[in-house]
Amino acid sequence: MVKGSVTMALVARAVTARQSVMDHTELLFPGPIEFDIRPGDRAIYVGTLRLHRDEFHEVTRAEVHDHFSAAHAEFTRKFGAGLALRKALLNPIRTS
Repeated sequence: MVKGSVTMALVARAVTARQSVMDHTELLFPGPIEFDIRPGDRAIYVGTLRLHRDEFHEVTRAEVHDHFSAAHAEFTRKFGAGLALRKALLNPIRTS
């Protein structure tokens, strides 16, 4: 993934009867991030991405949390044991 974001706030307001303005605040994902997706995969677990931010919505720290056991149990309950879930945690790509 080269670029991604989460919309933190989205406000539409009317300026005139025929004009409106959209204000939005985004939290950009630290990227790029690599996903280990293989040709035979039907389901993968990428982990939980926890982003820490400052008051300007700039990411100050990113963590990938591994809760595979709980996710696998929930996945099996929902989809049955016939479908395999493979762990493929997010991998931030170092650029410099």
